[in-house]
Amino acid sequence: MVDNQRNLFEEASQAFSEVLNMQILLDELNEQLTARTDYESDEYSKIIEQVSELSEKLYSQGEINFDAEVEKILLGLGFERQDFQRPTSEFSGGWRMRIELAKILLKNPT
Repeated sequence: MVDNQRNLFEEASQAFSEVLNMQILLDELNEQLTARTDYESDEYSKIIEQVSELSEKLYSQGEINFDAEVEKILLGLGFERQDFQRPTSEFSGGWRMRIELAKILLKNPT
């Protein structure tokens, strides 16, 4: 579903929200590890496990230039660069369907 509070580029970028949220969580966990001194505790071990799992998931995603991918897909679907900052609420139903298609294509690039 297209969110009317975002512009076109922001909405299409939501396709990567899961990856971006994983990166945010990984950064938060790494900060916790830096601040903690209870190296032998179960809590510390659990954080290490979480960091390891998240790092592996992110590594499997590969190096992705999110902005370049979003731009390529949007241009390929007929959007113009000047449309990128337009609120999604300004687009007709057909163009809104293209926004959803862009998100699908960005989630499954294979």
